[in-house]
Amino acid sequence: MNAPRIINCIIGIWLIYTTILNPWMIAGPKSAWMTLVAGVVLLIFAVLARRDALVHWHCDAVSVLALVLIGHTVVRMFIGMPLVVNTWLVFWIGIIVAVV
Repeated sequence: MNAPRIINCIIGIWLIYTTILNPWMIAGPKSAWMTLVAGVVLLIFAVLARRDALVHWHCDAVSVLALVLIGHTVVRMFIGMPLVVNTWLVFWIGIIVAVV
């Protein structure tokens, strides 16, 4: 069952796309819910993918990155964060999730 891993890959590609081609889609104060939803969905599908995986490290890596994305989004919603930090963090999380 590779569907959760494929969905995680698609979410990673979406994170990369929004960071590079449409940064205001995830950088605006009202759009923080998009990265929060992406982080929660990544976490759910990483846990689902872990059940059927022979090697668990990639699912664990995606789970940790999803938790980082959720934590980053919550901090950004309540405290605020510079745009450059948000851009690079979401970009690298997207790349790692899409490749792993």
